[in-house]
Amino acid sequence: AKGPGAAGESQANGGTAATATAAAASESANMMWLSSEKWQAVQLLEEVMPEGFRGISVDMLTAPLKLTLGQLNLNINPDTWEGFQEAPRVDWQAKLTDFQKLVLLKAMYEERVTEAVVEFVTLHLSKQFVESPPVSLQMLYEDLTPVVPLIFILSVGSDPMTAFLRFARERNYSERVHAISLGQGQGPVAEKLISQASKTGDWVFLQNCHLAKSWMSGMEMLLKSLGSETFVHTDFRLFLSSAPCSFFPVSVLQNSVKVTNEPPRGIRANLRRAFTNIAGDS
Repeated sequence: AKGPGAAGESQANGGTAATATAAAASESANMMWLSSEKWQAVQLLEEVMPEGFRGISVDMLTAPLKLTLGQLNLNINPDTWEGFQEAPRVDWQAKLTDFQKLVLLKAMYEERVTEAVVEFVTLHLSKQFVESPPVSLQMLYEDLTPVVPLIFILSVGSDPMTAFLRFARERNYSERVHAISLGQGQGPVAEKLISQASKTGDWVFLQNCHLAKSWMSGMEMLLKSLGSETFVHTDFRLFLSSAPCSFFPVSVLQNSVKVTNEPPRGIRANLRRAFTNIAGDS
């Protein structure tokens, strides 16, 4: 694979002294900021998308290259480096589209792609597409039936139990909630709870279904049997929580209400959720 110096030499054939200087500097200096993988990725961009990226490999060895995407500042290379000798030949901020900036960032700093995509979506769609709206359990509850459960799909840092217990208090159901955290050996206990609650009209919350892989088929059969029973109390409700996993029963997913409860990111999102909870409590 070509190194930065070799690429610089090939560009020097174009006849500019600046390109040759950049090539010589790239060979002599120790570029800790530019790995061979990143350099090859930039070269590939020039080959695959020449209308957008032709010449960028030379400019990034010649002078600092700074871009902005929405409110995000993107430093493609360091502010200072001994190989820098002149200003970039191209105004890359003006030339590159927002999507091309994303592609370049993917090549150079993959760890920042997520925050850049957030800015991209905000710019081209709107902020509502990158913010999780507060989840209203009351609205979700209206879609539930004794044989249609609610599944909380867990994400890192989320805990739906607090909101669930608050909702149970609002409906004066706190004393009729049965919660169990699934794990090894808890399947029979969960089956007994569901069997009893389906007759008394209580609520059952099975937490962490992803920890009970061996019981998932049993749970699937149990929920199917509820739909065929002649008597299931009209007030009975089943709530489940699970992290994403490949072995969760497809039939249960298809016949349920699903919600992802992601933790709020940033001060604005945290305040929004806090005020929503206050309004719900009042």
